[in-house]
Amino acid sequence: MAFSPTPAQKAAIDTRDRSLILSAAAGSGKTAVLTQRVIAALTDPVSPLSISRLLAATFTESAASEMRSRIGSALAKAVQESGDSDAAARELRLLPAADISTIDAFCHKILRRYGGEHIPEGFRVTDAAEADNYLAEQMEDTIAAGYAGELPTLSGEDFSRLTDRLVGVSDEKDLAETLLNLYRKLSTYERGVATLDDFADRYTTDADLPVFETAWGKMLKDLMRERMHRAAEGFIDYFETVIFPMEPSFDSSLPDLCRSWLPALKEFVSPTTYTACRAAFDCPMPGFYKKNCSKPWGPYIGELGELRKAFNEAHSVLFEGEKETVLFTYTEEEWHLLYRDLAEVLHALSAVLSEFDRRYFAESFRRRAFDFNQLERATYD
Repeated sequence: MAFSPTPAQKAAIDTRDRSLILSAAAGSGKTAVLTQRVIAALTDPVSPLSISRLLAATFTESAASEMRSRIGSALAKAVQESGDSDAAARELRLLPAADISTIDAFCHKILRRYGGEHIPEGFRVTDAAEADNYLAEQMEDTIAAGYAGELPTLSGEDFSRLTDRLVGVSDEKDLAETLLNLYRKLSTYERGVATLDDFADRYTTDADLPVFETAWGKMLKDLMRERMHRAAEGFIDYFETVIFPMEPSFDSSLPDLCRSWLPALKEFVSPTTYTACRAAFDCPMPGFYKKNCSKPWGPYIGELGELRKAFNEAHSVLFEGEKETVLFTYTEEEWHLLYRDLAEVLHALSAVLSEFDRRYFAESFRRRAFDFNQLERATYD
């Protein structure tokens, strides 16, 4: 079936004057678009690209094979249809050697040619089971070194304190599994294990800032403003346009209840500081019931009940059914202490995993056997 691109796909295929980053879901035609973009560049009538200067990387061998086949078919068609087919014919001859492969295969090729001091000659790629065994062995050795106080930048006492802080770790087997899972996750980040130090440095900086100026605090503040301001404004508007103007005609029983909650409502509408918001959530909603105010205010209690219902719904959405104490248990000072504690833990984890990474790579170098993550990192280095 012929490929019929959407307008967005056609723009991705035809754009030439800039770099592109495309995001698309599985099965949406990413390989087809990339293939057509390559074909369009190779067969451009004004400024054709040579396939020898092309790198096309995919995630699967099947996608790479499909791309190579489609490009070959398009070049063969260009040879048949063009009166001057020398250029297309040359590209067709170069196609078998073109860099159209998976990312892993491309890294493997680069290291075979230019590995030098990073990767020894004659290296091989480990399979998943072999890599897991190597990882487990080196992690056991690293943990033993940690308890013995033999890690370069972490004492045995600091290592023991770190393991005590890790949630869900009851023995060395749990500890090894927890650390390996974290190491694998960090391997997907550009800076690898050093990402932990990046986060730690951020928490160290946040420890000296007002909570609402930290990354997490800004998110909380924006979320509160988004979820709560409409319901809170409903109360404020009703107080100011209905309840307070009626006070001279009745009495202050209901207006006083409204005034007691007004500062908290204004904080919900426009949060100022974490401490002020915490105080607002600690301020209970007044009892807008007939028994708490004089009889003339009775007809207004029903409307306040509807506003209360809307407010409670907004509150429930904000905290996803949890009590506000989940987020507002700590004082501002306690958050600062927590940030510093997190920074300490992350730096300690970085020290452990950096030493593990060094040991694992040294053992891989000795055995001349590397997993794909190591090969990718060595390629980028």
